[in-house]
Amino acid sequence: MYFAGVGNPNYRGRNTDTDGYRIYVPGASGIDLGFRKSIKMHHAVAFIELGITSLPKATHVHHRDCDALNNDAENLALFTEWDHKWLHKQFGVAPLIAFMRGNVDLMTLSRWSDDPPRAEFLLKQNVVDQGRELREMGGYSESNLESVLMGYRWHDPFDNPMAQIIIRALNLSEFVK
Repeated sequence: MYFAGVGNPNYRGRNTDTDGYRIYVPGASGIDLGFRKSIKMHHAVAFIELGITSLPKATHVHHRDCDALNNDAENLALFTEWDHKWLHKQFGVAPLIAFMRGNVDLMTLSRWSDDPPRAEFLLKQNVVDQGRELREMGGYSESNLESVLMGYRWHDPFDNPMAQIIIRALNLSEFVK
């Protein structure tokens, strides 16, 4: 027996991709976000908040509450690929959901990781605050973005080998010794 469309139990509607992320299709909903082609909705929201037009190399947009359909700007954060993977490896999904629902406080959750200052910094991030930081720095540039994404960690990026790897991956060679 073959079930197509809404009859299929795996059908998610035409506004999501195969990973379950909502898709923005220009003109389809009557809402014009200024994009000419279809993109993931959480990317569109992040781009608008951050004042960028594409996802910078080696970065991910993270859903803070792990709900792929919640594209509220306060629920999204731009992370380096490594920070995003580290956060999910440290906590999985359930503790992040509990944190966002207020069932676990920031300090407690941070202490559960192997790098509490890093966890605290990442758990507090969202694209609204990141966009505000970028605007205060004069707008988007690779160096301003690098400062926002690195945050507290390394006042001098040359003191930390991981920072050097990230800087090279982001192609910010003018910052590498």
